[in-house]
Amino acid sequence: MAGPKKCSECGAELRLRPHRCPLCGAEVEAPAADVPAQKSVERYQEGLRDLRKQLKKLRDDAEAV
Repeated sequence: MAGPKKCSECGAELRLRPHRCPLCGAEVEAPAADVPAQKSVERYQEGLRDLRKQLKKLRDDAEAV
């Protein structure tokens, strides 16, 4: 298992935000392996938005009764 990524500019560990260094602010190129993870996050967020819409509709319908 690989350790945490490090910034190529200053060597800081990139744990919380692997796309930008927390110390120097340098942008870090995401390797091709990180692209599916981003798509997974986008799918999760879209699912969350759909659930919020469904919850709003249920609440609106309950108030109408």
